[in-house]
Amino acid sequence: MLAVAKKSAQCQMRERIEINVGDMHDLPFEDNSFDVVLSTYSLCPLCAPAKAATKLYRVTRPGGCIAIAHSTGPETPFVKWMADHAENIF
Repeated sequence: MLAVAKKSAQCQMRERIEINVGDMHDLPFEDNSFDVVLSTYSLCPLCAPAKAATKLYRVTRPGGCIAIAHSTGPETPFVKWMADHAENIF
């Protein structure tokens, strides 16, 4: 998927796109860095999805938007609660 993203970034809006590979538990970005944060199919398989979810919140600017997509119901109560209430929260 990274190869597809890199190829797409070369064709469309390449000056506005930066692709980074990292660890959701230790995001290498400063607090309040992004207006929009998108996590697709990445929280559920983590050992500590609640910790990763708080990292997404940390890097989102006040008034920003966090979008989380997943295909299975999360088992961790906090992540399940976030998934169920994300639209109302943000």
